[in-house]
Amino acid sequence: MFDLNTQFDDSFLNEEKLAFLKTFQANILKGHGRERVALLFLTVENIEAARNLLHGFPVSDAASQLLETQKFKATQEPGDLVRLVFLTAKGLRLFGHDDVFDGNHSAYSAGMRNDEQVLDAGVTDTWQNEFRSTDYDLLLLIAFHEEPALLQEVNSFIETHCGAEKAFNSVFVQHGKSYRNIDNEGVEHFGYVDGRSQPLFLREDIRREEENGGINMFNPVAPLSQVLLPDPLADGGFGSFFVFRKLEQNVEGFKAREADLVGALQLTPPDEERAGAMAVGRFEDGTPLVLSQHGTGVPVVNNFSYSSDPNGLKCPFQAHIRKTHPRGSALGSAEFDHGVQMARRGITYGERRQDPNTKEFLDQPSKDVGLLFMSYQASIENQFRFMQTVWANNPNFPVAGTGIDPIIGQFPAGSQVWHPSYGVAGNQINFPFDGFVRLMGGDYFYAPSPAGLKAL
Repeated sequence: MFDLNTQFDDSFLNEEKLAFLKTFQANILKGHGRERVALLFLTVENIEAARNLLHGFPVSDAASQLLETQKFKATQEPGDLVRLVFLTAKGLRLFGHDDVFDGNHSAYSAGMRNDEQVLDAGVTDTWQNEFRSTDYDLLLLIAFHEEPALLQEVNSFIETHCGAEKAFNSVFVQHGKSYRNIDNEGVEHFGYVDGRSQPLFLREDIRREEENGGINMFNPVAPLSQVLLPDPLADGGFGSFFVFRKLEQNVEGFKAREADLVGALQLTPPDEERAGAMAVGRFEDGTPLVLSQHGTGVPVVNNFSYSSDPNGLKCPFQAHIRKTHPRGSALGSAEFDHGVQMARRGITYGERRQDPNTKEFLDQPSKDVGLLFMSYQASIENQFRFMQTVWANNPNFPVAGTGIDPIIGQFPAGSQVWHPSYGVAGNQINFPFDGFVRLMGGDYFYAPSPAGLKAL
């Protein structure tokens, strides 16, 4: 039995370690690394057919993932298809597993559509029809590098298992694809490097972070218990709660508001880029605003704190990455703030045009592009919901009058405080910056152990 209150040493893999890694799904301790995903949202048509399918489903486990990672490092050979399974509380109940989680997991039991505090204006009115009209039972995630092979796998599954008198009768497929900048860093649609700061659970990832920037100012090391919990469906197995949110990004509106903020602050070149950085907390190239007035390029730094900026004069309190990870600069300790963090495994969706040489985006769509937010956590209440409601949506966190997170804050709308001069108090302005990310649908899921799937 491995201790969940520590990290996992993947520097070498023996039979005992591989046996442990087979007790939970892939993608939890480390992202699967595929460039494309297909999310299949399903409702059950025939319970016995669905049960038999899931009993034999080739779900990817953490052992196969880490072995593929080792093989890739040695041979550069890419890994195989990734297949993952998640169930809503409704789905678990359908398979006869009522109340397998205690009252501390009530958000999962109720579902996201009933969780007013994490909905835009507390309602699902903005949700696209596929999410608003259907309460799904489970989600399959299939990921691969190449689109043709991924589409073939998805189409084969739908043709074989979906339809009248088959296992599933409703299917909505959501595709996602990654975008990268000139430095091969993943970027989201507003143009900013994304996913840089993550809790690290594997010894090799921790070692790499120590060697590339250090961890003395900010320690990303996290225990396995931050994302894993004993699986009530199977003794000896481990599961994780999974949050999915489809977040549409209004790129045109965001860029226009960024330009408005430049004018309101009377910023001049080369300081104009700081307006967007104050909303995000990093420049587009990933440089933390608290460390520099201008972007400095790769490598993307993560070894920093806000100890040099207690009053938010360099990086505003409302900046997205400061709101959602204060790093000990707010009411709690750095350890508490880090314990709230989820393992984020999201990917962008929608089509964009990029310059083939610079990889800069060439268009500014107002809809149909965004982020498929996906995260693993041991507690939805203490991690995702806490971050969204107590931090991002709270206009008085970390201090009174901060305003909501300009990126993912939902309500109440209002102004935030912005400082014209970097690191200098005075001439501050109140300026509203929000509403450019819209929730299109989502739900709370549970990722059971491979053994748990066979026990459904």
